[in-house]
Order: sequence, then C-alpha cells, then structure tokens
Amino acid sequence: MPGDDLAAVILAGGESTRLGRDKALIAVGGVTLLARTAALAARVCREVYVSGRDPGNCLPQVAWFADATPRIGPMGGIMTALTVLARPVLALPCDLPLLTEPVLARLISRRDRRAKDAVMTVYLHPETGYIESLAAIYEPAALGYLRGAAAMGMYKLSRAIPEEARNHVPCRPGEAAVFFNVNRPEDLDRLDDDSLGACAPGQ
Repeated sequence: MPGDDLAAVILAGGESTRLGRDKALIAVGGVTLLARTAALAARVCREVYVSGRDPGNCLPQVAWFADATPRIGPMGGIMTALTVLARPVLALPCDLPLLTEPVLARLISRRDRRAKDAVMTVYLHPETGYIESLAAIYEPAALGYLRGAAAMGMYKLSRAIPEEARNHVPCRPGEAAVFFNVNRPEDLDRLDDDSLGACAPGQ
C-alpha cells in the first residue's frame, strides 16, 4: 500500500452551522458522509482515525481523539493528529462525497517527489492558485508552522504553511469537481446517484 507510513485522519469537529445539522452523520446515497470518508481512507491508508468527536455507533471500529485545541477549525484537528500520532498524516474532511481513491492515490504517490523541506503535499488549482489544504498530507515538521500560525491567531491552513514549504500537485482538467463539499442544504440537492456511484470508494 503506497501510504504505509501515513495515518488518515478524518476531520469531523466542525459545528456545521450553515447546514443546520451534523454534516458527518448526514446520509448521502444511503451512507453517512463520515462512513463514506472512512471507507475511502481505508483504501489508501492502513490506519484511519476520526478527529474532533466520538463517532460512536456510526463507526465503532474507528479510533478517535478530541481536538486538543478546539474552536480553531481544522487546524486544531491536524495539530492534534500530528502530536498524538507523531507520523505523517493524510487529512481528510468528512464533507467531500465526490472524492475518489485515484485522486488520493495520486496525491500519495506525488508525496515521494517532495523537496526535503516540504512539509505539506497538496493539490493546487493552477488557474486560481487555490490549494486543497483540507485534503492534504502533512509531515510531522508541519507542526511547527501550524503552532506558530495558531499562536498569532492565524487559523487558515493555506496561509499557515508557506508556499516554499509545500509540495504542489496540479489538479488535472475536470478534477476540481471531486472537491465539491457539502456546506448548505442546497448542496445536498446538487448530488445525484450517478455522481455518487462514480465516486464511491474503490472507484
């Protein structure tokens, strides 16, 4: 398995205020977003964890840990994961129902080409310069950058890790669609059975 030294960590500590309910437990295509993400993560990493909440009956087989620094968003979950696990982490949000195994596999394979000082491997949208920092690989050395940013009250991941410390993986044409995330009720209406089937774990 390419990601043998990686631990996948599903970021599930958000309050889902715009959606009005816990997005992790919303069923899409008959499967909760959290369970869908966990199944996908298990295909590319041997170890899968949930950060931010106890998945309880939803995923009794998956270990979890609470964010050591709550209320600072996904950065808190990634910092906690890097501290607790002391190993490279594949961070995954729980709200990307169209994310696919090949996209994650390519991210993991490109990690091997990173410069020695790169602490983050992340997809880059060439046309906008936007990076997918919530679905990215963080090396243990990223912890210093994240702690420094948090100490300054800067919790945006795309700003916490400077460009020179990133390993960018350019998105391919049409690949941006897999990063569609569920934030509002109307986002659920945009999903259909065909798109979910094409992006089911293992596709």
